[in-house]
Amino acid sequence: MQVWVSADSLKNVAGIASALEKACEASGSKDLRAFVVFINHLEQPGDEIGKELAAWAEKNGWKRVSVAYLAGPNARPVSDFKISLDVRVRNTVFLYRDRMLRDRFINLKADEKGIAALQASIAELLK
Repeated sequence: MQVWVSADSLKNVAGIASALEKACEASGSKDLRAFVVFINHLEQPGDEIGKELAAWAEKNGWKRVSVAYLAGPNARPVSDFKISLDVRVRNTVFLYRDRMLRDRFINLKADEKGIAALQASIAELLK
């Protein structure tokens, strides 16, 4: 499970990441993993953004969600994963099983409806 963050709020991303953390824990599977990847549009120095994201992840207490960042919007993984850099796209969530894309969410909101849709998709993924 991957969350690519382009222009989303930390509050919304934290809600999504917390839902992924709970799903990983509830599954009991060590194979279910979650990653949050931030695209460093401002191209902040790596040590600066790295420290900020590490503190943010620690504050949220995630054990099964890994947080990473890319140096900038021109980083190769952005094009490899076909991540839209359109300012209207705040986040992109990919759910994989057996290295195949099974579901995708664009601009997922960490509200009741959005998290319920994410949880339902994860449940299907684990069948």
